[in-house]
Amino acid sequence: MNLLCLRDYMILRNISPRKVIFSDGGFDCVLGSPSWERIKLREEEFLAPRNSEIVDAVNKSVREQMIKALKQGNEYDKKFHEDFIKARRDAEAASVYAHLKQDENGRFPITGIGDVNTYTLFVETILQIKHEKGRAGFIVPTGIATDDSTKYYFVEISAGNLVSLYDFENKEVIFPSVHRMFKFSLVSLGKSEFADICFFLINTDQLADIRRHFRLARDEFILKFYFKLNKHHYKILTSKW
Repeated sequence: MNLLCLRDYMILRNISPRKVIFSDGGFDCVLGSPSWERIKLREEEFLAPRNSEIVDAVNKSVREQMIKALKQGNEYDKKFHEDFIKARRDAEAASVYAHLKQDENGRFPITGIGDVNTYTLFVETILQIKHEKGRAGFIVPTGIATDDSTKYYFVEISAGNLVSLYDFENKEVIFPSVHRMFKFSLVSLGKSEFADICFFLINTDQLADIRRHFRLARDEFILKFYFKLNKHHYKILTSKW
């Protein structure tokens, strides 16, 4: 069995799934828990722990001037400026890479859209490297099934490749560092005519309650769409779930 546990650094660095040697067409099992972070740098969050005065600047123009002034400061300020510029450039480069079109050798034709989150790139990579008869499991925000930026990905997996989706709200603090109202899902992929679905769970014990489960056949998702993959143009004709 070919088993792979993906790590975040494999997704955005120059490690292409096409260069992985598959003995039988892909990995039999892929597991992962990717980071749920926007690629775009949140400048206020980066600056706040080290210089609150810059964060409190009256507008963006003044903030940029204060950041530039760090180059003329002491060693701490100079190092801070260097770290900030590097973080911003890294974020911009990652964003450009994620948004490359398929005819530009882009790796993420169905998730490299809009304000990209790292977890979406991760789950598309899983589709690229998983054997067609293999399985995959991962923990991601429930937005995987509801956000506009992931609708094409969900169309892809709901057409017979979704085994289960269990939606949780973090009310009982399953993840201490995550807000209590945040919703995340356990997703399993594999060839399947039906998907097992649960919503509004708050702990794993509730998975044992069969009344919380319902099944949907791939035809019951009623997602009809037309797309031209080569040009990455999609037109949703009807959408009802």
